[in-house]
Amino acid sequence: MKGLQINAFLTFIVLFMFKFSPIQADNGTSKVQLIRLKNMMMGGDYAAAYRALRDLEKSDTTSAELYAISGECNFHLKNYPEALERLNRSISIDAAAFPDKYFYLGRTYQVLGELEKASAAYQQFMDKPTKDADRKKEAVAYLDQCRRAIEMLKNPVNVSIKNLGELINSEGPEYNPSISADGNTLIFTTRRLENTGNKADPEDGKPFEDIYMAQRDSLTGKWTEPKPVEGKLNTEGHDANMGLSPDGSQIYVYRNSSYGSGEIWVSKRGKTGKWGEAKKVEGDINSTYFESSASVSSDGKTLYFVSERPRGGFGMGDVYRAKRISKTEWGKAENLGSVVNDEYDQIGVFIHPDGKTLYYATNSPKSLGGYDIFTTVFENGKWSEPKNLGFPINTTGDERFFALSTDTKTAWFSSNRNGGFGDLDLWEIDFSKLVKDTVAKEVAVQVPKGPVLSIISGKIIDSDAGQTIETDFTISEKSTGTQIQASSDENGYYFATLEGEKDYTITINNPLYKSYTFDFFLKSSDKGTFTIEKIIVLERIIK
Repeated sequence: MKGLQINAFLTFIVLFMFKFSPIQADNGTSKVQLIRLKNMMMGGDYAAAYRALRDLEKSDTTSAELYAISGECNFHLKNYPEALERLNRSISIDAAAFPDKYFYLGRTYQVLGELEKASAAYQQFMDKPTKDADRKKEAVAYLDQCRRAIEMLKNPVNVSIKNLGELINSEGPEYNPSISADGNTLIFTTRRLENTGNKADPEDGKPFEDIYMAQRDSLTGKWTEPKPVEGKLNTEGHDANMGLSPDGSQIYVYRNSSYGSGEIWVSKRGKTGKWGEAKKVEGDINSTYFESSASVSSDGKTLYFVSERPRGGFGMGDVYRAKRISKTEWGKAENLGSVVNDEYDQIGVFIHPDGKTLYYATNSPKSLGGYDIFTTVFENGKWSEPKNLGFPINTTGDERFFALSTDTKTAWFSSNRNGGFGDLDLWEIDFSKLVKDTVAKEVAVQVPKGPVLSIISGKIIDSDAGQTIETDFTISEKSTGTQIQASSDENGYYFATLEGEKDYTITINNPLYKSYTFDFFLKSSDKGTFTIEKIIVLERIIK
C-alpha cells in the first residue's frame, strides 16, 4: 500500500509540473513540455497529446516546434484541415527547423488527394538534412505513390461507383462486405450505437462490432434494410464478419482471444435460418498472432486467410491458404509466397468463385496511398504479379475488403473516400462496361475472363421419412468426363458453382439408399448469375 501511495504522489507531481510549467507567451514552450508531448505520441496517446497541445497553443504562437508537433498529432487523429493549418504555421515561423513537418505535410496532402502539393512537400523533406534514414525511405515510397496516382488519375478505369446509401451505411464505420454466390445476401460489419449490449469498446470509445445482413429485393433489385444476423452470433463484445461461404450457410467471424490476438471462428446457419454460436476454426489456421479475413473457395475445399504469424511470413499480415481435411478441420497453412506477400500489410482477402482470381488490400508502396485493392491470378501453378485495380476504385484514402459477384459485373468494397456518411462506408462498383471493354487491355486482369459461372443447389431428402440427408455425391461434366466431389450438409443442403451452358450428371451412391442419377443442362445468363434448385429424393434400401 505504501508503494502505491508513493507512485500516486509521483504521478501527481508529474501532472502538476506539466500543467503548471512556466509558459511565456510568444517566447516559446518549454523543452520539457515538448518532450512530454512527444513521449505521449510515441506511446500512441494522441488524444491526450491533442488536449495538452490545444492548451499550449492558446499561450504560444511563435514556437515552430510546438506547431510541428501539433500538426503531426492532428494528422494521426485524422484532423486533416487542422493538421495543415498547424504544419503551415510552423513553416511560416521557421521554414528550416524540424524537417519532419514537411513529411507530415506531404502525408496530409496525399490523404486529401492534393497530389502535386504532397509531392512538393515530400521533395522538400528529402532535400533537408536528417538522420532518420527510415523516414527518408518512407518519403521516397510516398513520393512514388503520388506520381503513380497522378498517372492513374489521368487514365481512370471504365467503371461506375456509388455509395450504398444511408439505408446500409451509418455515421459509424461499415466494412468487410461479403456476398453469397447467388448475389442475394449481403453480410457486413458495423459499429453503430444500437449494437448488441449497447456497449462501447473502452480502447477507442466506439461501439463494439456487430454483424448485419441485408437481402436483395427480387423485384426492385435493391437491398432491404439491414438487421443484425438472427441467432447467437452477435455478442456484447467484438463480432466482425470475415467472410461468407459461397452457399451462404456459414459465416467466418473475427473474435478476440484471451491473449488479445484475433482469431477466426465460424458460425453455421441452422434449419430455422438463425445462426448458431461461433466456434473456433480447427486446424492450422489460428495462432497466438493476429488472424483476420477469411474467404472460402466455391467448392468449399480451400480457405484463404490473413495472418501475422512470423512462421513463413514476409512482413505484417500475409495471405495464407489451407486445404480442408475433414468437415470441420483444415490442414497446414501455406503462405502464398513473395509474389503476393511483402514486408507491408495485406488484409481483406477474397477468392472469386472461379477458384483462381484472388483480391486483397495492401498498403505497399504500389498503392495510390493508404490501402489499395489488388488482384492476382493462380495459373500454371503460380500466382501472377499483383495488379492495382486503378482509379477510381482505389484512391489516396483507404480501400479495403473487396467482394466480386459470381458474374463479375458487380463488386462491393469499403472505403473512407469523400462522399460517404462517416468513416468507412460500403460502396458498389459496376463492372459491366469494363467487362465489355476490349480496348482496356491493361486492366483486363481486374475482372475474371473465364467461362460464365452458374449455380445448382437444393436439398437431399429421404423419400419415406422426409428427413434431410447428409451425403457425398459426384457431379460429372458430360463432354469431358471431369468429376467434382461434393456433399450435402447436416441440413441436407447442397450447392455447386459450375460452368454454364453445359450438361452434367449428379450421381449418389449411398449404401443406405438406392443409387441415384440425375442429368441436367445448366444454363448461363447475362443478367445476373443463373441459379437452379433441385430437390433430390432418395429411396431407402429395405433389408
